[in-house]
Amino acid sequence: MLNPNRFFELKYFLHFFNSSVCIGYMFDKQVDNARANLSMTNISQFAISIPPKNEQKRIVAKVDELMAFCDELENSLSQSQTDCDKLIEAAVAEILAA
Repeated sequence: MLNPNRFFELKYFLHFFNSSVCIGYMFDKQVDNARANLSMTNISQFAISIPPKNEQKRIVAKVDELMAFCDELENSLSQSQTDCDKLIEAAVAEILAA
């Protein structure tokens, strides 16, 4: 029996299917009817670049690193906004107390 884990890094495919390229293709090819879906014909013709497994692992590691960096930036931005709001509240309170 063929072991897919021998050739494929499954998280590589997860990142690929969540990518803007893949999502754009899926929206572009969805079948127009009451409920959005993809036909099996469109899915079967979808080309996926599959590099060697060691390259898949490297890509996954880099994407994970960049996503963690984005999370840190998002948290920092949120904290900056909170700090700014507190500063404005303190300035207004100081002005009104004078």
